Amino acid sequence: MARSIKSYTVSLAIAAVLLLFIRSPMAQDFDRSCEDAAFQSATVWSGAGLSQNSTSAPEQLVLDPDPGLMQFDAGGGDDVLYLVDPPGGQSIIAGPGADTVVICRMTDTLIHIKLGDETTGGADLEPDRVILNPPVFQGIPDGFIRQVFVYGVSPQNDRIELRLPPGVDFHYETGRIRAGRVIFNVAPGNPADRIDRSVFEVRRDGGGGPASALPKVGSALSAYHPGRTCSDAAAETFATGREDGFAYLSYSQQKDVVTTARIPGGRVHHTWDGPDLVYIESSQTLFTGRGADQVVVCALDDPVTMISVGPGGLTEDFDPDVVIVEAARFQDGVKRKLEVHGVSSVNDRVVLRLPPGLEPGIELTTSGSVRAYVGDLTIAVLADWRQEGGSGHRDVFVVERVAPVDVAKATRTGLPDLSAVACPDPDAPGAFAEGRPDPFNPTAVVYSPEAERVLVGGAAGIYLVNAAEGDDTIFVVDPLDGVLVRGDRGSDIVAVCSMRSLSLVIELGDAQQSADATPDAVILEPAVFLGVPDGARRRIDVFGAVVADDRLLLRLPPGVTAKKPRDTGYGVVEIDVGDVLVSIYRVDDFMSVKLPPDAVQVVRAATAAAPAAAAGMPPPNLSARNLACPEPDAGGFAEPTDPGRTSLDTALYGTGSDRVLIAAHPGWVHYYTSDGDDTVFVTDSIADLQVHLGRGGDTAVVCSTKEMSLGFDLGPHDANPDTLVLRPEVFLGIPEGYTRRVFVSGVVEANDRIALDLPPGMAAKIRQQSTANMLEATVGRNTITAMTTGDAFGRRGNPGIFVIAGGAPGAAPEARSDPDREGNPDQIPSGKWSFDPAEGMEGQAGVTGERGSRLQVSCGNSGGPSLSIVPDPRGGGPSGEEQQVGFHLDIDGRAFEQSFICAPDGNHCSAYGIPSPSVISAIRSGSRLTIREGRTDLAAYTLKGSNAAISRLSACLE
Repeated sequence: MARSIKSYTVSLAIAAVLLLFIRSPMAQDFDRSCEDAAFQSATVWSGAGLSQNSTSAPEQLVLDPDPGLMQFDAGGGDDVLYLVDPPGGQSIIAGPGADTVVICRMTDTLIHIKLGDETTGGADLEPDRVILNPPVFQGIPDGFIRQVFVYGVSPQNDRIELRLPPGVDFHYETGRIRAGRVIFNVAPGNPADRIDRSVFEVRRDGGGGPASALPKVGSALSAYHPGRTCSDAAAETFATGREDGFAYLSYSQQKDVVTTARIPGGRVHHTWDGPDLVYIESSQTLFTGRGADQVVVCALDDPVTMISVGPGGLTEDFDPDVVIVEAARFQDGVKRKLEVHGVSSVNDRVVLRLPPGLEPGIELTTSGSVRAYVGDLTIAVLADWRQEGGSGHRDVFVVERVAPVDVAKATRTGLPDLSAVACPDPDAPGAFAEGRPDPFNPTAVVYSPEAERVLVGGAAGIYLVNAAEGDDTIFVVDPLDGVLVRGDRGSDIVAVCSMRSLSLVIELGDAQQSADATPDAVILEPAVFLGVPDGARRRIDVFGAVVADDRLLLRLPPGVTAKKPRDTGYGVVEIDVGDVLVSIYRVDDFMSVKLPPDAVQVVRAATAAAPAAAAGMPPPNLSARNLACPEPDAGGFAEPTDPGRTSLDTALYGTGSDRVLIAAHPGWVHYYTSDGDDTVFVTDSIADLQVHLGRGGDTAVVCSTKEMSLGFDLGPHDANPDTLVLRPEVFLGIPEGYTRRVFVSGVVEANDRIALDLPPGMAAKIRQQSTANMLEATVGRNTITAMTTGDAFGRRGNPGIFVIAGGAPGAAPEARSDPDREGNPDQIPSGKWSFDPAEGMEGQAGVTGERGSRLQVSCGNSGGPSLSIVPDPRGGGPSGEEQQVGFHLDIDGRAFEQSFICAPDGNHCSAYGIPSPSVISAIRSGSRLTIREGRTDLAAYTLKGSNAAISRLSACLE
């Protein structure tokens, strides 16, 4: 849409005014104390429920240390929050505004503070301050540490103030400070920001303030009952859990006796506070919370079971906890794993009841955890966030000898004859079970936990079909794009009879993607491989596969061939069948278990009724660029459909073609448009806004925003053209030191487009990122990243995804691509190795590569060298979860394989464990290092000068 130069001048003036409202860190009086008048007159906030929300007005609040309150959201306004003995694991959300969080004292081990607008920790533009008073650093029993996590930090204007008492020393590490036995971890709201020392303000204090009592630490096994066995469960009266969300059972804050016997739909049990007693009768996740808890492991039925004996999910507490593993669990003939989190080596114990002839093999790992291998069971006691080896002591395990036991070996039934499974008539009356709406997810349908025949069709607005437990047979007939079919626990068969859509997701396990112990099968009928539009690719993703038991059967039509399965080496097996890509995501031990020859079976169908001739993909919807932004008081917009049924931060719209206005609604972060050809206007937004465009040909127009981060998902992989338009105002009004980032995922190369309407004088530079399906456009201090679906069939990204108008006269977008290679770090970067004695525990050696990532070597917490890459060299936006990634290090032609743990925010990847001495030696003596993932080159670094820099880390070098 054409606009006059005058309107652009007005926009620039507005942007200049906006900068006046970006306040410096000292724009508000942050000098708060737990002894001042404000603290004495603050309102004491308390209330029932695990989560509490306050108003959007400025407030001064003292939070009641109610152990039942696990999350508090202060809402908007310039709030002052005083925390006195907050419960372990509690989350405090400061919300929008210039907020001050004062921690007066702590008696527990962990607290989460989120400075942004919502639970993902996004930053806002207002200056925030977290003040930690001297008692926070006191009252920590020997052998324990205290953790404070602060999320959503903007290094430009937010500050963490440490008021240290006498005798407490501190030192800075990348992104965190250690002060005595307290660790402060800081995560930026913008993944591109780097947390440095300027975020922290450290001052000495006389140690005044409220007294901090030393928590009482019970001795190991002080509450242990050696005579309690699984047979005692028959005489117990078990507590009844309250259903807090689908598959989540919550118990009281007092002493409870609980069993995890299989409950239909049950997945997670949380006993909260109190000295609880739990009998594990099935493989369901257990959190025991605070208190001296005892867990008796009587039966396990899945390959992996997780127990946490700490208060805040995976953290430790001061009370002694005991996990007792009965003798029969080591001898049933099935390989299983038990993970125990939140363990303190001071007083928590895992008791192994071993009959004669069984001896544990106990192994300490480089990451600070300890494992016991006994018979058929592996027990992993995990250090979690504590890298000092807080759980990594052999005496965590206690061997208790018992009399010999008779154990029946488990028998495992195989799959039925898959050749006998035939697609039925979908219109046959009464042939299929009836599903029910999921009360916690209006886009889902759930079936009973019995063995059933389930039909998945093209129901509008449904994105998840959960067959639940039981040995189900699931027939999929013409599903809509992006539907997820979950087999859940049990031996399930999923037969995909026909498809017109371009994407389907199948989960063989449960929602946590955990492996189940029963075999599953996926059958793809001939019609699945026909009718793919020209220029498109059909994708079928199969998650939760255990290749030793699960099977994929491909029934191919005449003339269609399947290529040999391609094992990526990172848990994904890909199979190309014409224009269809089938990806199998493994949850077993993919590093050591090879793909069996019969895991993928191919048969040739005699005939196949071809669907209607496939047309080409529809053209891009470039007319969407002409949509005018609405006036502030314009009406006619759709209202969300009961957003409370999904979650507090989510707005969900109907299945029609909706017209949606997003205008910084307090608390709403995620917007889902569901089906239909929807039109979305963003006239303002809160931090970390996420817009999820559903099925249909959708358009999103960003008219204006004050925030620095926006995310758009263009919907499931479909043939309908989607368009994202960024108006000129989006590129303006960015404070000095900030970068506005827009991350766009789900871009189909054929017809999805991102239109950049540039202000006068600005130009866009487009470049290929380190992965073949990622493009990045840079406009001034704006970065727009497009993650494509890879339908270019292995070719590098398509710069035509970006459509550019306006800007500097004659300016052309710059594209950098190389069609002959995936990744192109051929030039040795000009960066020089340097050594910073102030970084890390003993200093840090590092060099910057050509794409801006930095390779760093320092001394790790385990006493050996550590290796890190900042940021994640794969590029992209937040992943939402921590990932273990295997990178290939090529050092002057020598190949090294190294596992890395990559942060959810994309901020860094750190080597898993201590890198082998040969890797460090090769880096010191080499000339060039290239990092690859699969066939893709991610980064390259010069090694000239590395030896001189790394040699200064003598404290941790062999």
